[in-house]
Amino acid sequence: MTSMKDKFEELLRARSELAELERDVARARQAELMILHEKLGFASRRDLIAALLELGGHSFDFPVQSLPAACAEHARVATRPGREGNGPRARLSAELKREIIEAIEAGERGVDVARRFGISIPTLHNLKKAAGLIRFPRHSVAKHELRRLRPHRESEH
Repeated sequence: MTSMKDKFEELLRARSELAELERDVARARQAELMILHEKLGFASRRDLIAALLELGGHSFDFPVQSLPAACAEHARVATRPGREGNGPRARLSAELKREIIEAIEAGERGVDVARRFGISIPTLHNLKKAAGLIRFPRHSVAKHELRRLRPHRESEH
């Protein structure tokens, strides 16, 4: 009969062997991933990543910084037509805003419209609100109206 100490030592050995096996699998997986693009006929890992993203339905509507350099040329950035200026705070042109609103009015889902036009969900929400396409609960409209009608208090300093 084996003692508790022997069982514990056996358990420690098994854990050590398991940890070594996990390291071996991780190394083998890393080696396979390093050459996967070559096995699949891509010139670089970046080209493989771009193809996988396209296959997944991504239209590169996210910041270019999060893409590998080779994918950046395919990305939709702030300088595309309909944007005024550069950077993440570039303004949408009136024409692009109109196209976005038309897509929403045509019944497209907000997420799909945001992806197609390369805008964020909060930006889409703001456009919908400005176009009067968002209904507010009655009580919030009433509170807003009361606040608007209430005279401003002058500070007593």
